[in-house]
Amino acid sequence: MLTSELFQDPPRKYAVRSINHGLHNNTDLLLEAYRDFGYGGIVTNVPYGVSCCGRSRRDIKGFTENPENLEKFQVILDKLKENDLSYWIYDEAGYPSGQGGGLVLEGHPELSAKGLYMERRITYDEPRTVKFRIDDETNRIVWAAKCPLDVDRQLHETPAIYEKMSPIPFQKDSLTCELDPFEVLFIFCEKDAHYGSQGTHNTCSFRKNINIMDKRAVRRFIDCCFEPIAAACPEAYPNADNVFTDEPGLFHRYVRSYETWSRALIPWVENFFEEYEAKYGEDLRIFLPLMFENDCARAYATRIKFYALVGDLIAEAYSGQLAAWCEAHGTGFSGHYMAEEGLYGQVCNYGDYVKVLSKATYPGLDVLSCIPDQFSSLTVKTPQIAARKKQSGMMVEICPFYNVEEFRKNPVNYMTAVMGLLYLGGVRVTHSYFAPALSTWRNNVLRRPENDGYANAEEMTAFNRYVARLGIMLEGLQNESNVFVYYPVENEQAVIYPATAAQFIPYDKLAETSIWELVNHIYENGYDFFLVDCDDLTDAVRTLETDGEAKISGNRVDLVYVPRCLVMRKAAVDALKKLADAGVKVHYLDKAPAFYDTAESVSDGADFPVCSINDVLPELKATVKGIFQLDFEQKTVQQGTFHRDGKEIHMLCNRSGKDLTIPYNGTVAAEVWSPEDGSITALPSNSTFVLPAYRALFILIPE
Repeated sequence: MLTSELFQDPPRKYAVRSINHGLHNNTDLLLEAYRDFGYGGIVTNVPYGVSCCGRSRRDIKGFTENPENLEKFQVILDKLKENDLSYWIYDEAGYPSGQGGGLVLEGHPELSAKGLYMERRITYDEPRTVKFRIDDETNRIVWAAKCPLDVDRQLHETPAIYEKMSPIPFQKDSLTCELDPFEVLFIFCEKDAHYGSQGTHNTCSFRKNINIMDKRAVRRFIDCCFEPIAAACPEAYPNADNVFTDEPGLFHRYVRSYETWSRALIPWVENFFEEYEAKYGEDLRIFLPLMFENDCARAYATRIKFYALVGDLIAEAYSGQLAAWCEAHGTGFSGHYMAEEGLYGQVCNYGDYVKVLSKATYPGLDVLSCIPDQFSSLTVKTPQIAARKKQSGMMVEICPFYNVEEFRKNPVNYMTAVMGLLYLGGVRVTHSYFAPALSTWRNNVLRRPENDGYANAEEMTAFNRYVARLGIMLEGLQNESNVFVYYPVENEQAVIYPATAAQFIPYDKLAETSIWELVNHIYENGYDFFLVDCDDLTDAVRTLETDGEAKISGNRVDLVYVPRCLVMRKAAVDALKKLADAGVKVHYLDKAPAFYDTAESVSDGADFPVCSINDVLPELKATVKGIFQLDFEQKTVQQGTFHRDGKEIHMLCNRSGKDLTIPYNGTVAAEVWSPEDGSITALPSNSTFVLPAYRALFILIPE
């Protein structure tokens, strides 16, 4: 039970953990400083030398192969224990996870991230002989076939008749093919996925990374980066809260639109054709060109299957395998992934981000823009899908790396406001690059340019206490809401295709912009909600049939919005029909989808009302009965509801720079618990209270 004493003086473990990769230097002083600044612990790693940016192993001093580094790490662990500071183990020699500073791929180039590209040769009136040989960037030919063109169709396009595709013999590096008139030859080649990707546009290294769809590659990552620690420091993992992995990826996607490369890539692993046929009972090779060209129902269906399988393979090979290893060694697996803020980036990098994240022991996310006006609920609501299914909290790595000039104008208040929004959305553990001004500690004993952080000892201690109070109040609690927004990952899977520069797709085909508009509109008007996927909707139907009431993760389903989609899973639409028949309000935003994932046209999608964004707020007001009036013109207050210890808890967050007077319309007296100072004050029925600028409050109402 949470007491006023615990809230006033929360245990240190609920406070922020600082991320420090160089803790082996000045260990004693740094740990004393972190204690004095109120931190709850550290995220740290085996030492890897002065710089991780070099291309040779000398730059990382061997990482886990160097016994001296492991000895230093044991010293760090011993001193953390002496200082009563918890820790997470960062798994890398830099960033992103999977390299081990070059150790993992040394001697094993076959385990690096791979992409598949397509070459096309076409004939019209004249036959031709095609002689093809791979270039020096290409590893091998994977598949080649030709098929006739459908010249009878009166279209601007001249589509291939994929069903009549016939294989063409090829060598590893070359082929020769005779093309008759009106035939097209497709050649698919494998190359390393690296150049122009996140792997060459980051702060740490230019090294190639492992293929996270390949079990062998991830197993070698474990052997190089995890097993040596377990052998040399037997208590390292059992005493760690979790392992922190940092933005692994497929690395086939180009990330700078001003750069143009010669190959448009899709993610690839050696056994992909076999895995695809085993899962779907069909040969991907026949329709493989649809991954690169042609927008049509059949292409959408093929891409959905392809990227869903990518998600399956990553979930099994990477997050699943690492979680199993960590749990077998007495700890958990967590960390965060890349481009989590939107559906499009999630599909590009992981195929099915929620599926990958759900395999982690403790889901995590990353926040780079730490200005409350720029915060979008989608940042935290997408990973919350995985956390809700697991009934767990989430970890956030919070890094004020974007819009730094603006952030520096008011760093402590901005960061405090964002923390409230994150905990409101399900975060329960915080790791941070929000650096303390260590140079101000103890008469400048740690004065160095790199120690000139954002907050002095008093400010950082107050910040850590604030976060700790958020953590102890919400520990073990899940959000409660009867409003749901469909997470149409299949739409992004359907419309995605590779390009020779950063990938952009016409926005009229994307759910991306629609879901951003919808969730921000709901959230900024003070209503909480859940994102739900197809499995959640089918689960809701199951509870409806067995218990007589549709529920998702224990929450009654009253209202479901579907963002604008071109393609939607048929199983999801079928489930929504059953929910609507039972009285659940279901709305399409702007228009109904045109296609199912089965390549069928949606002929009956208009069964659900189509609404505009202007219709959403009146529907919310009619569906959700609240006790707080939050109709502020600037849309600056967010709220969520929880239950604990026989009390209904309302968390309200003010992301504006002004104190706000909030009417309380409850019929019973309540209490206001302030994470700012730990105070608890009475709140009479039908009264008001002040929600401070950039701060959150908890209103506890007896049931």
